[in-house]
Amino acid sequence: MTVSVAEAKKSLSEYINKAHYGHEEIIINKHGKPVVVMIDVEEYKKLKLHQQEDSEFKALQIDSMAKTWDNKEDEAWNEL
Repeated sequence: MTVSVAEAKKSLSEYINKAHYGHEEIIINKHGKPVVVMIDVEEYKKLKLHQQEDSEFKALQIDSMAKTWDNKEDEAWNEL
């Protein structure tokens, strides 16, 4: 659901209830452009957890790639 800032101000508690109890995403537009999304706090926590897990996974991938590179570099020196 998308609403303007003026509409969000006018019916804030209604949109809070829709986000919290109805698990709806409320997109708030300013001058016709989306600027904010209102979501239930539990959904927000899930998003943050997923973001953290994704960051940790990427860090593991980078670490693994670095170790692979180091091993290949060592092998190249050993061949000389």
